[in-house]
Amino acid sequence: MSRSGCAVYIWAVTDGEASHAESPSWTKEVLAKVRTKESEQALAMLCSAYRRTRLAIPDGAVTRYEDELGSILAASFNPGDIVFAPWDLDGHPDHEAVSRASRRAADLRQCRFLEIPIWGWHWADPYMGNFPLHRAVAIMLTPEEQRVKYKAIQAFQSQLQPDHETGKPAILPDYALARLLRPYEVLLR
Repeated sequence: MSRSGCAVYIWAVTDGEASHAESPSWTKEVLAKVRTKESEQALAMLCSAYRRTRLAIPDGAVTRYEDELGSILAASFNPGDIVFAPWDLDGHPDHEAVSRASRRAADLRQCRFLEIPIWGWHWADPYMGNFPLHRAVAIMLTPEEQRVKYKAIQAFQSQLQPDHETGKPAILPDYALARLLRPYEVLLR
């Protein structure tokens, strides 16, 4: 959206604070602070003008707050806005709840609604029929956009490094990074 010159509003629904559940150092409080900082650093690289609203809904519990989230979003959207949300079949309950709440709010406020596959890339295979190819649109990135996107991803060190205390691998393993670093973005109409 930065290339289009449109105003960009981000609703950070959770802080991702539940990702290192067994880690003594990565407590929920520490993760919330670190993830918020990482997100703000990445957004500053990707877009010069944006507004980020932190909702602090508990990570892993968005479904319980789905109606409240929908009300917050509906009050924030304007008719004609373009709303991006995770794919409603993404395979992560928080992503799917955000999608449903966002779609309802977008419909209510007469906004265009587009979905973004995030974790769906880990399980969906376009050639097996479990990914909606007929709805997919690829947006090619320029080499400069790819470079900036790579730098922005590097801001998320809490997800890129293994947890040495628990022996758990990085939240974003190499195969996930390979998908994130493709020279295009995929949206679902």
